[in-house]
Amino acid sequence: MVAFEASLAPNAPPLPADRTAESRANAPRREASPAAPSTARSATRFLVAALLVGAAKLLATALSGVPVLSLLAVTSVAFFAAGALFGWAGAAAAVVVQIGYTLRHFGLAAPGWVGLLPYAATGTLGWLVFRRVPGVGRGFPNFTTLRWFSLAAGFAGLLTSGFISLVSGHWLDAVGVWARTAVVSLWLFAPPILILASALAHRWLAPIPGEVQRPLPRRVALVSELEAVPRLETLSLRSRPVDPVRVALECLLAIAIVLAGTIAIGWDTALLWWNLLYLGPVWWGANRFRLRGGLVAAAAASVAALASHAWLLRGAELPAGVPVGIYGLVLLFWLFGALLGLAAEREADLVDGLVEVNARLRRDLQRVVRALSGALEAKDAYTEGHLQRVTGYAMEVGRRLGLDGRQLELLQIASTLHDVGKIGTPEPILNKPGPLDDEEWAAMRRHPEIGARLLSSLDGLQEAAPLVLHHQERWDGCTDGHFPGYPTGLAGEEIPLGARIIAVVDCFDAMTTDRPYRCALSDEQARDVLRAERGEQFDPRVVDLFLAILDEAPWREPD
Repeated sequence: MVAFEASLAPNAPPLPADRTAESRANAPRREASPAAPSTARSATRFLVAALLVGAAKLLATALSGVPVLSLLAVTSVAFFAAGALFGWAGAAAAVVVQIGYTLRHFGLAAPGWVGLLPYAATGTLGWLVFRRVPGVGRGFPNFTTLRWFSLAAGFAGLLTSGFISLVSGHWLDAVGVWARTAVVSLWLFAPPILILASALAHRWLAPIPGEVQRPLPRRVALVSELEAVPRLETLSLRSRPVDPVRVALECLLAIAIVLAGTIAIGWDTALLWWNLLYLGPVWWGANRFRLRGGLVAAAAASVAALASHAWLLRGAELPAGVPVGIYGLVLLFWLFGALLGLAAEREADLVDGLVEVNARLRRDLQRVVRALSGALEAKDAYTEGHLQRVTGYAMEVGRRLGLDGRQLELLQIASTLHDVGKIGTPEPILNKPGPLDDEEWAAMRRHPEIGARLLSSLDGLQEAAPLVLHHQERWDGCTDGHFPGYPTGLAGEEIPLGARIIAVVDCFDAMTTDRPYRCALSDEQARDVLRAERGEQFDPRVVDLFLAILDEAPWREPD
């Protein structure tokens, strides 16, 4: 471990230290460079890995005399990350840097070389677990990755701390401290290095065939959307991407606030409880960016907590039990971020499946609507084009009356299928070239009830059934005369708003369409009829809006 070398340097504390440097992998983006030869890519990986491990060695030396931070396993993390990210080239670069560091500080003295073997094993293990274990990825896309990483990092931490403690002769005194700090350091700080490098420097990493990738998280919400044909605004589940920069800034701001409060409080028994506030940004990172966000936020919170303790303890003797408490705290951050992140991943998988099922059901529902309207058009030639015209204008009236989401979707279904009950009407009546007699009118007036029963029997269409049932009611509730309301005689606001809208638009289309027993009225004549029946047969508010819409978009055949 890095701490071992630091412990042999002048003025170093008696127990070793070693901890991962934060990854500086600020490299280009994801796609690999196709033209670069294999040897050039390997050389690049070797160089970047050497810079990573070199920075870690400098950081370990700088921290070797700092309370609390001197126990961090910087070198172990750097070796593990170098191997996992850059493969054999990374592991080799780490060994070369370690050899150079040992020669500079210890020469050929045997004690300085005891860490080389376990460090090399740590780098190799980091590469093998990601290269050979199926179903894992360096971007921590799933629980499989976290499980295998935790096992490999835990074993690596025990290996390096145990081996160096044994060789150095400090087994009983040192292995407990080294082991817990090495394992905690690897668990905390290796994941953010791997995650950030996988996202920002993917093209320079050692390729792993079949490596599991996970796209950026998306937030799912109920949204209103507008379809072009027909103009339909519906409420549905849709997802939108999460901005990683915004999430990172929010977490860092919260961590900075807690850090400032920690320093202001000073060394006190309340400090431990105050540090639990770091769980807030860890939760936020996991909530917004799932497992990756939880792990990165936990590492950032741990850096702040460790740095604040080091600042408060500067120049003071380390109280007994403080290291255990502090490293127990940061281990809590890691567990909290990992578990919340896994829960968020599982929830996201369930919600993604729900979004897909919702979209499929909506597509199937529209297919059913089109199939039913197609069956009606095949039976009654008059309805061809009629349903599209009625639906288009009814939707616009509904929007202007404040309907949205599910209400508009139901209006679209009902206006498209308002005459579907005519499937049960005999064709001789539908296509009779003259006026209908009383018995035929009675049969014709049953079509709203037939249509409502049909819709009520189909999942997803039941809520549209009342609109179909009542689209022939009159605003004044009159059930006799030349144009009586039917089938139930509802009046005024008792009639569903969607049914009142369909009634107006349906009547206008019927009046402006040639029928076997009469010629079509002109648009102006049909408008006069609506004005005359305003407040009697039709809802006056619906009539006014519909006429205003006709002024903007004159009645015409659908495109």
